[in-house]
Formats: sequence, C-alpha cells, structure tokens
Amino acid sequence: MLNTGSGGAVRMIAPVITGTGSIDVRGNGGSNNNGDGRTRIDAIDRIGIGFSFFPNTTASVGGLMAVFPDPLPRLDIVEAGGKVIPVDSGPAQVLLPSGSSPNQTVKVRAKDFGQRVPIRLVLTPDSGPAQNYDVQIDNSVTNPAETAINVTFPVNVLTHVRVWTR
Repeated sequence: MLNTGSGGAVRMIAPVITGTGSIDVRGNGGSNNNGDGRTRIDAIDRIGIGFSFFPNTTASVGGLMAVFPDPLPRLDIVEAGGKVIPVDSGPAQVLLPSGSSPNQTVKVRAKDFGQRVPIRLVLTPDSGPAQNYDVQIDNSVTNPAETAINVTFPVNVLTHVRVWTR
C-alpha cells in the first residue's frame, strides 16, 4: 500500500491579490480526497482572483489581513479518561488499567473562535489502529465552550489523545 502525505496548507495574505492558475492541496496523490490540505486567501482587493482550487471544498477567500489573530483561537483537551488536564498542557496520554471500562469521555475546550468549530479528536494507541471522532463545538455564544465526546479507549494500552480543527 502506498501512503503519501497530506495536502498541506497554502495561505496568501496581501493588500491586492490577482491572477489565474490553480492551487492544488489534494493529499494522497490527489485521489479519494484523503488528507486534503487547506487553501486560504486574504486580501483587501480580491476582485482579480481567478484561481481554481483543488479540492474546491477546502478553499476560502476573505479579508482577514492578520497573520496571527488577537486573541489567538485555541483548542485544549481538558479531561480524558476521567482525569482533568490543565489548559495549555498539549496532547494527552491515557492508560486505562485492566478491568477499566473502555467507554470514556474526552472533554475539549474551544476559546476565541467566535463560531461553530468543526474538530477532529484522534485516539492513537501504541498498538492498534487510530480512532477518529469528528464533532463540532459551538463557540459562537459561549466563550470558552466545551464539549464531551464519548470515545472507546483500548484497555491497558498507552493511548495518545490529540485534537485539531477540521
């Protein structure tokens, strides 16, 4: 089986962006939309943009001229497998002892997004396949906002827990 990388990301920021051509961020060699990247173009004057985006579902055009918005939005895992995790701790690791229930929750906190945030939670055990959970956090009304995701951990296997926006 041939495994290729993700499509990566392209972001253009300039007062004026014009031109034609294509921007291709398809992952996995351009097949099956596996690992597609993202394209974002931000400009004050966008009227001359004539690009084709591949895949077009992962492209957006707007006027956000800030490279790092203030405040910077963030996601945090704040609880996993019954253990509270301090904000800004990074990825979590869970090791459920033998006899534990594999059915657990992971709580994720979104701050300063100002909108519904599509996220992907990934459990990667040291042995066995990774598990993906795609959910949304509504950060448009409550800031910070949290969601609890029902997951299944392997028992007696160290599992890495990570989250990012989709």
